[in-house]
Amino acid sequence: MTLSSGEEFITHPTYRKYLILSAKIDSLRMRDKRTLFHIMRRSQVEGSLDQDTFFPEYGFTAGEFAVWQILNDTGKAKRKKVKAKGQEQATRARHPSLSP
Repeated sequence: MTLSSGEEFITHPTYRKYLILSAKIDSLRMRDKRTLFHIMRRSQVEGSLDQDTFFPEYGFTAGEFAVWQILNDTGKAKRKKVKAKGQEQATRARHPSLSP
């Protein structure tokens, strides 16, 4: 299906693929992420890395991992900032003498 501006809607199977991919990358252990980054750095030096490099043990490509890692980390940073601000406000409410 195409919009009047020429853009296409994402299909349901593609949408499901991205949901699963996002959940998989978000649930990786830190050890696995570091291993992937190590492999990607080493492969880049050798000149054998591109966005289509497939990691069969994880089930996604280097490009998919990079995009979802950035999107997931950006969301986490925003959530941490909001949580810290909320905790600061709660502390001020409990201890008015600490307010500037």
